Amino acid sequence: MSDTVEVGIYGKLPSHGDFLQRRVPPEFLTPWDDWLQAGIAASRSALADQWADTYLTSPVWRFALSASACGRVAVAGLMAPSVDRVGRFFPLTLMWRLPPQLPPIVYASITGMALAPAEQLLIDGLTAEALDFEHFDEEVSLLGPSVEALLRSAAEPLEGDDLDQASHGRDVAWHVPTGSSGSVMSAFGAMLSRALDVEYKPLTIWWTDGSAAIEPCCLLIRGMPSADSFVSLLDGSWNSGLWRSVRTVSAAASTSLTTTVVRAAPAEPPALPAGLRASGLTDSGGRPANQDAFLERTSIGLWAVADGLGGLSAGEVASQMACDVLASLMPSATLDATIEDVRRSLDEVNATLYRASQRPLDPVQSCSTVVALAIREGRAAILWAGDSRAYRLRYQTLERLTADHIEELTPDTPAEKSNGEGAPGAAAPGTAVTRAVGGTDSLELDLRVEAVEPGDRFLLCSDGLTRALDDRILSQLLAAERDPELCARRLVFAANQAHTDDNVTAVVIDS
Repeated sequence: MSDTVEVGIYGKLPSHGDFLQRRVPPEFLTPWDDWLQAGIAASRSALADQWADTYLTSPVWRFALSASACGRVAVAGLMAPSVDRVGRFFPLTLMWRLPPQLPPIVYASITGMALAPAEQLLIDGLTAEALDFEHFDEEVSLLGPSVEALLRSAAEPLEGDDLDQASHGRDVAWHVPTGSSGSVMSAFGAMLSRALDVEYKPLTIWWTDGSAAIEPCCLLIRGMPSADSFVSLLDGSWNSGLWRSVRTVSAAASTSLTTTVVRAAPAEPPALPAGLRASGLTDSGGRPANQDAFLERTSIGLWAVADGLGGLSAGEVASQMACDVLASLMPSATLDATIEDVRRSLDEVNATLYRASQRPLDPVQSCSTVVALAIREGRAAILWAGDSRAYRLRYQTLERLTADHIEELTPDTPAEKSNGEGAPGAAAPGTAVTRAVGGTDSLELDLRVEAVEPGDRFLLCSDGLTRALDDRILSQLLAAERDPELCARRLVFAANQAHTDDNVTAVVIDS
């Protein structure tokens, strides 16, 4: 690959009122636009009044398209739902050409987290209140070298007189040089792509990390998704008859199969205790802006509180991202699986936030504490980083289940470790939070697992509550009100009455 990779932009942005286009070749743009227009029209018809909400909450899709699937050249990129300044809906696309010798299967197998910066930049553009498009476009163009490095990381293309036999189903034993044991998929990718190109010509691959409605999955398709199947990219309706699941395709499946979705369906979780109830409330308290966020998913036994660190430029973004990623989790069959899902999801948010803080242009410092509670199988798991807390009231006795990750500030403490005394989300005056989502390149979560007894009451809260109310007052308030919703309200009200200088969040969970 000798040409410099150019990353193109096409679509709508909330900050602008018309289509935006940079560095997109016409031979791709025309069929891509036609496909999007047809898919949007068909999905509007299928979803009716539910279309706008479904569209706006659909996930970012990554794609790799063989030559002739959408124009004469092979293309890869990302597509996200967007809307322009006057409310007209149309996705925003980032795209780049794939080298002719790089099969889509190989490209998809090597991307890993390499596309996360491009995806985050896409999301930044969609969520910015006042976007300087020229600056945004410059950042998009600067993705070119990293994409080029990704493409160069692929194994050298295979060649040989017998390679075409890979697509003919012959009884052949193959020897393929790999260079290292870690590049087996790349080495066989060319052969696999040749075989799939016969079955699915032209081959297109789509994959996503998912959303609240769509689990992480990938799609293998002949050509572009049809207009009628476009709705599935928005709402995950894989059972519509237009898609086949890898779990239901037998070895004798017909060679006329045109679409396949590869998806990992979660096991059906065991029923949660019938008496499980919860309610949460957040308030800006003594601050003009609220950087707290909370999650309440009683149906799957998962709750969380996140507190954006004060003194940073976007603490509310970090806290909301932490809760949003947990909100998108599918139910897990066991508590151990839920713990791993929470760790993995928060690790992903941490990586995204930390990368944003290391950008050479306009770095964004955004961190958040987090405390999460999962209940299943008669056990409770608490995971946390920072000074947001978990408590348990059992038999009128209050126990703190977490230990704050803070340190005392001294004259020698580096300035960047101080979160700004009195700022929203800051630790108590004279201290600094030592662990947070987005704070370093690696997130360290503490874990505590406890047995759950009938009548246990759990409290998750931000430090705006615990800085205003001591444990004695917390115990009295938690014991005084049986209804979790009223209890959460009384806790927040009491903190405000005590003139808290911070945001206040309380989530009360009864077993």
